[in-house]
Amino acid sequence: MKKDLKRQDWRKIGIVPILEPLFSSWSINRKKDLVTMAPFGLVNNINSMKAILVLILLSLFSINMNAQSPNCVDPGSTFTITNTGQATSASGETFTTMYVVVNIANNQIIMPATASTTITAPNAVGSYLVYAVNYQTSNGAVAPTLSVGTLINAIGGTCTAISNSPIHFAVCDCTIGGSAVTFSNVNNNTTAGYTTMYVLTNAAGIIQLSATGSPIAVPTLPGEYAIYAVNYQTGATNPTLTVGTNINAIGGTCVAKSLYPVYVKICPTLSGTVFNDVNGLSDNTVNGTGLGNPSSTPLYANLLNGSNNVVATTTVNTNGTYSFADVSPATYSVQVSTVQGTVSSPAPAATLPTNWVTTGENLGTASGNDGTVNGTLSPVVVSTSNVTDANFGIEQLPTPSVLTAASQAN
Repeated sequence: MKKDLKRQDWRKIGIVPILEPLFSSWSINRKKDLVTMAPFGLVNNINSMKAILVLILLSLFSINMNAQSPNCVDPGSTFTITNTGQATSASGETFTTMYVVVNIANNQIIMPATASTTITAPNAVGSYLVYAVNYQTSNGAVAPTLSVGTLINAIGGTCTAISNSPIHFAVCDCTIGGSAVTFSNVNNNTTAGYTTMYVLTNAAGIIQLSATGSPIAVPTLPGEYAIYAVNYQTGATNPTLTVGTNINAIGGTCVAKSLYPVYVKICPTLSGTVFNDVNGLSDNTVNGTGLGNPSSTPLYANLLNGSNNVVATTTVNTNGTYSFADVSPATYSVQVSTVQGTVSSPAPAATLPTNWVTTGENLGTASGNDGTVNGTLSPVVVSTSNVTDANFGIEQLPTPSVLTAASQAN
């Protein structure tokens, strides 16, 4: 998914504040100040003209980043950004651009800086910012300190500028639909005459519900959601926070919403049934009576990724049903076996109790099958909706009888 982000203006380290207030309407004046950079401190008169020329270039160029990903990304996943307008040379000086990921919670760089526009998300769930850092590299210039643990507003360096409005992204684990999500809020106006409310929007920014505080019960429908704090003056015109309103059209008097919302990802479920399919595929359909313990032997459903490794496993219920919750969008295979898989390990063999065989697999209740009768259903594509009826058929073979005739005299 391609996310279009607004232009990112540059600012001089040490001249303008790095941290934005939480609520955008309180930072209107500060944002205007950030667009035009304050003059650099000049080291000596010889370099004065050169420094002024560099200032002009830096104050004119801007950065435009587009993240090729949703706001919620998986731990350790990658996404790309594009960057234009940064200085590469000016008045005989050369410049370079590096990218750093900063933890919003403490404003510290949390990963080694990279020159690549492919960004690797941290493994830890949280909220992060990607900054572009442009700085002089020629004539003995001092490089900024971009090591892990450094505060983004204390990186130093010669003629250093960072993107004014960095890219915000969140590392999200799957959240169970309908569960309660807790969050915290800082910097909102708590003086008399102001109120803070919280709204949850869908990926399109449409309000789904509102609340007076934490926690919020998230929807059951899979998708990406955002929780915003909305601070406003009471006794005037209140913002419209009703279901169906776009977060960018709430109106009201002296209203401010959080710059960086809390993102929540509700992942789809994948479910199906193991049937005692006594007629096999003679009717070209995987059906019958649900059965999860043939010959009193438990069965397991193993969810496999594209590398045939187990990513989740669950016990099949005695009525034949099974379900995987919080499945991240991807292409999978589902295997039914008497052997429970081990997460992150290769898939076990698809085995059944003695004298039981697989009759077929099919995604859906209509006639058909996946083409290979092997106890593994593939492919199963999970995107943004729940996947149901990933079904399996098994049957018990007849047991041959040994008949012995009584001896008879000839």
